Amino acid sequence: MSFRFFRWCVVWGLLSAVVGCVDPFSLTGFQSDPQLVIDGFISDQPGPYTVHLYHTSRPDTVVTGYLPEQGATVTIVDDQGNREQLLETEAGTYRTSPAGMHGVVGREYHLEVKTGQGHEYTSDPERLPPGGKIDSIYYEYGSVYVKNPDPAKLGDQKIDVFNIFLDAHGPSETPSYQRWSWEGVYKVHTFPELRYRPVYVNGREADVPDPVPCSGFIAIPTGPISAILNQVGPCTCCVCWIHEYERSPVVLDDQLSKRGKFNRIPITTVRITEERFFEKYMVRITQMNLTERAGKFWKQVQNQKQGATSLFQPPYGKLTGNIQSVGDAPKAIGIFYAASVNRKDMSIYARQVPRDHVLNGMRSTDKIYYKSCLDYDHSTNVQPPYWQ
Repeated sequence: MSFRFFRWCVVWGLLSAVVGCVDPFSLTGFQSDPQLVIDGFISDQPGPYTVHLYHTSRPDTVVTGYLPEQGATVTIVDDQGNREQLLETEAGTYRTSPAGMHGVVGREYHLEVKTGQGHEYTSDPERLPPGGKIDSIYYEYGSVYVKNPDPAKLGDQKIDVFNIFLDAHGPSETPSYQRWSWEGVYKVHTFPELRYRPVYVNGREADVPDPVPCSGFIAIPTGPISAILNQVGPCTCCVCWIHEYERSPVVLDDQLSKRGKFNRIPITTVRITEERFFEKYMVRITQMNLTERAGKFWKQVQNQKQGATSLFQPPYGKLTGNIQSVGDAPKAIGIFYAASVNRKDMSIYARQVPRDHVLNGMRSTDKIYYKSCLDYDHSTNVQPPYWQ
């Protein structure tokens, strides 16, 4: 995964191998100097576990985004004296060995970081709590109104959606915070071999085949304004899987539940489109049972995301993580925490879209699909292992 993709993908503090990719911290703009962010967690699920180190960028510079902290020494330590140093697999991304440390309920864990400049940081110990469970995921058909993108049209635009809910419970023995994240996946089929380009010769106009190279086709000219298609290889950009991720965490504590049970928790809204329901839309929801400190941290993130006028302008300077500077090291922000994880999947098929919403499908007669399926955001031509 490239660091450009990582900017969007992982830095809510969620291990991509367990939870998936989500929107990153938007830390630019609230401070005058770049600041180190430390982000990661360990769970009761098998590793590898991931920690991200990066710097926010100055708001007065041309460069914006996230600057990776490379060459650091990152170590996870438990209360039994076990230690594992993480390997930097990409710029600013540090991972444990797949056969390395495994989080155990009841044990305490903390993080030790030494940057290439010699600055040292540590996280407060976090005890890995017992887990809860997602009991069921379900959906309801509905409609929402959004601002019409066409300024010539008055009034809001009605769009059809599926609202996604879940029922879950936390551990019965201790009060806890629950955090839910979601990932959506859907399959598309485009027709890059049908792309064309207009040509003009001696006042004549024609559409000449101009297939996308990854389609496996080439155009062989047969005249000044004509050509035929010839297949020379397989198409590697006709079928893709598109990933969608949360934009704000969903966090609740047991005070808002009934005897540790959480019912009808709204998770997300999925817009019904031809692409999303070419075959089916798969929703993967992960429940994380958090300590009180981690739960309050993510609750702050949730409140600030929901209260900001822009998703990219929340007052993150108020976040209280658990990263401590050692000695005279500059202040860092972020969190390293321990969590129990439970996950559940659900698929909504095209045939389950109500009849009053007409799906035309992705048809070869629609010119908007004469493109590589890899042009979609967060697209891959590799089928996810959990896609069935």
